[in-house]
Amino acid sequence: MQIDSINPNKKDAKNFELLCNMAELTALFEQKSSVSEFLQDVVRMVAGHMHADVCSVYLYNDTHGELLLRATKGLNHSQDGSVRLKPGEGITGKSFEESRPIREGRASQNPFFKPIPGIEEEQYQAFLAVPIRRGVNRIGVLTLQDKRPNVFTSQDTRALKAIASQLASTLENAEVLIELYQGQDASLKTLTEVDGTSPSSGIAIGSALILRTRTASFRTLPIPPREANFEFSETHELTRFAHALSHTKTQLEQMQQALDNRVAEVADLIFSAHLLMLRDEKFSGAMQEKIQAGSTADEAVISVVNSYVELFGRQENIRVREKAQDILDLGYRMVRNLAKLEHVKGDYSGQIIIVPDIFPSEVVKLSAQNAAGLVALGSGHTAHVALLARSLKLPALFVSEESVLSIQTGTPLIIDGNQDRLYVGPGSDVITRYETALRNSMGSSTAVIEGCKKDCFTTDGVDIQVMANVNLIQDVELALSCHANGIGLYRSEFPFLVRNDFPSEEEQTRLYKRVVDPMGDYEVVIRTLDVGGDKLLGAHQQYREANPFLGFRGIRFSLANIDIFREQIRAILRAGQGHRLKIMFPMISSLDEYEAAKDEVFRAMDELSKDELEFNDAPQLGAMIELPAAVEIAGELAEKTDFLSVGTNDLIMYTLAVDRTNEHIGGMYKSHHPAVLRVLSRLFKNVGTSINHLSVCGEAANHPALTKFLIGSGIRKLSVDPNKIPTLKTYISEQNTAAVSTFAQDLQTLSSIRDIEAYLDEQGVPYNHV
Repeated sequence: MQIDSINPNKKDAKNFELLCNMAELTALFEQKSSVSEFLQDVVRMVAGHMHADVCSVYLYNDTHGELLLRATKGLNHSQDGSVRLKPGEGITGKSFEESRPIREGRASQNPFFKPIPGIEEEQYQAFLAVPIRRGVNRIGVLTLQDKRPNVFTSQDTRALKAIASQLASTLENAEVLIELYQGQDASLKTLTEVDGTSPSSGIAIGSALILRTRTASFRTLPIPPREANFEFSETHELTRFAHALSHTKTQLEQMQQALDNRVAEVADLIFSAHLLMLRDEKFSGAMQEKIQAGSTADEAVISVVNSYVELFGRQENIRVREKAQDILDLGYRMVRNLAKLEHVKGDYSGQIIIVPDIFPSEVVKLSAQNAAGLVALGSGHTAHVALLARSLKLPALFVSEESVLSIQTGTPLIIDGNQDRLYVGPGSDVITRYETALRNSMGSSTAVIEGCKKDCFTTDGVDIQVMANVNLIQDVELALSCHANGIGLYRSEFPFLVRNDFPSEEEQTRLYKRVVDPMGDYEVVIRTLDVGGDKLLGAHQQYREANPFLGFRGIRFSLANIDIFREQIRAILRAGQGHRLKIMFPMISSLDEYEAAKDEVFRAMDELSKDELEFNDAPQLGAMIELPAAVEIAGELAEKTDFLSVGTNDLIMYTLAVDRTNEHIGGMYKSHHPAVLRVLSRLFKNVGTSINHLSVCGEAANHPALTKFLIGSGIRKLSVDPNKIPTLKTYISEQNTAAVSTFAQDLQTLSSIRDIEAYLDEQGVPYNHV
C-alpha cells in the first residue's frame, strides 16, 4: 500500500514549471548533437525537479524486443544500451508490458523487482515507473528511484505521466530522428545480435551464406577474377572440367545412397535434379562450349549455372521456381570441386544458410547437405517448416529483421536456439564459449536419452503412457531409444510436403511400413493427410485462400480430393498389416465428416480384398479434437469412434483466435489461458467415461502446468516430440495424482491469466514454455 503523507506538496509546486521546461527542451531537440544528449538533459531536469535520487529513460528496441537504458541520472552505469530488459522483466519491464504506471514504496518487496547487475539497486527504496507511449505505439519507460521509502505520491505519478506524454511526441520516431540529425548511436547502428523464434533448442556455429534475397529470386555465383599471370589452356580447362564433373557425380550418388536412413521420405529425390542436370548433355555441353570459346572451367560453370538459376527463378510455377535452388546447389558443388579442395565435401558444412523464405523440401535438402544452421525471415513460413527443422536437428531461427539478408557471406554467426538469438560477427571468446556449450549439450543429450526410464508411473503408482509424435522416419529410432509407449501421432503429410507432390500408393506403403514395422507390438497412430492452412502443396496452389486456417484444410481437403485420400488409406492399411494400427482423421468438425471418412476406410478394405492384397482389416479409427466445434460434439464422437486425440496446438489457436506464429500477437497464445482450461474441462466432461480413450498430442502435453492439469483431469496418455520424452517422464514421475487433481480443480476456479500465473508462481510451476 502506498503512503502519500510524506511531504505531499513538496514537489507539486514545481510540476507545472517542469512541464513548461519540458516543452521548451523538446523544441530544442534539433540543436542537440545526438538523441543521447537530449535524453541526458531530460533525466537531469526531471530528477532535479522531482527531488529524486535517480531518473532513467528506457527506450524499446523493436528489433531485439528489449528495453534499452538510454539515459540516467543517478545510476552508476553506462547508458550505451548494454542494460537490457525484456517486456515484463522487472518493475520497468512490467510497466512497459502492461502500459500502466507502477509506484512502489519499497521496490525490493515487489515480486517483479529485479536489480540491474552492478548497480546495487537495493539501496533505492521508492520506485516509480511510467510508460512512454503515443496511442498504441509503446516507446519506452520513464522511471524515478529514491533511497527514501514511500517518497513518491499519486501527484508525482500524474506529473510523470504528463512528462512522459510530453516526451512521447518527440521520442515516437526516436530512431528516425537520431538518423536525421547526427546519426544513430553506435550501439544501434551495427547489427550484432538479432532476436527471433527458434523451433527447438540447439546451437549452430558457422559462417553466413546468403542463398537469395528479397530483390533476387536466388543468388548467383560470383565469377572469380583471373590471376595476373594466368595463361589460358583449353586442354587444361577441359580436363579440369571433366574431372570436376565426374567427381561431382560420384559425390551425389554416394550421398544419395547414404541418405536413405536419415530422410527416407525423399532420399531418392534430394539429388535427383542435380544428377539429371549433370547427365543433360545440353547443360554440360554449354559449359564445354564456353571453355572452347575461351572461358576458364570456373567461368563456364558459373555462367551456365547462373543463366539457369535466373531462368528458373523467374517462373510463376512454385515447383519450377524451387528447382532454381537445385541448380544453385549443383553449381556451388562443382565450383568447389574445381578448386580441388579435397578436405571440403562440396556441401554446406560449417555454413549457416540465410534466406527470406524457404520451402519444406529445401529444409530437408539443406540438412542433407550438412548445413550448420538456418536463418529465415518471418515466423517460420509454416509450422511444418519448424517441425521439419526440429526433426532434422537443424538449428534454425526465424527473424523479422530484414537486414540479416545484408550480412556479408562468410561472416561468423552463432544461432542460440535456447535464447532465440543470432549473434553476428561474435568475438573469439564468445565463439569459444559456445563451442564448449555445444560439446556439453551433445554429451548431456546423449546421457538423458540413455538414462530415460522405460516405464512412467506417478509417485502413487498410476501408469502414464508417453507416446511419440513422429514427423520423419528418423524420429522412429529416437522414439524407441527413449522408450516411447508407441507413436501417438505420425504426421503423414510430411512425405507430401518435403516432396511438394503426392507420392504414389506404393511409395506411401513403403514409407509407412518403415514407421510401423520397427514399433513391433506398440500401437501406431497414423493421421491422414493434413494439408491446407499453412501447409499448402505446390501442386495445389489453386487452393490458396484469403483465410486458409478457416478454409480448405485437413479432412475437408481429403474428402474433396477423394482419389488422393483413397490411395493414402489403402497405403496405410497395407503398411499396418500385422500391427496395432490406428487411423486418425484431422480437423473433424462434425459427425458427418467422421462417418464419411470412416466409409472410405471400409471401401478401401473391400477394394484391397478384391485385389488380393494383405492389409490390416481391424484398424481402430479415431478423430482429432482440434476445433471448438469438435469439443461440443465430443460425447457423440466418443460413442462413434475407437479413440480421440486432442490437438492442443490448433485447439488453442481456434479458441483464442491467436496464430502463435504471428509475431504481433504470438505472445497471446497461452495454453494456460482460463478459456483454454475451461474448453479442455468441458471436453473431458463431454467424453465422460471414454476419457480412457482420449490422448493429448499437442505441444501443451509437455508444458509443465498443462501436464499437471491434464493428468489431474484424468488423462493417462500423452504424446510429444521424441526428444522431449525423457524430460516429460522424469517430470511425471515426480507427480502425485491426488495432488495434481486438486491442482487441476484449483486452476478451473481462476478467471484471469494474471490470477492463474500468480497461482502457478505460488506452486512453483513454470508456465512460459509454450
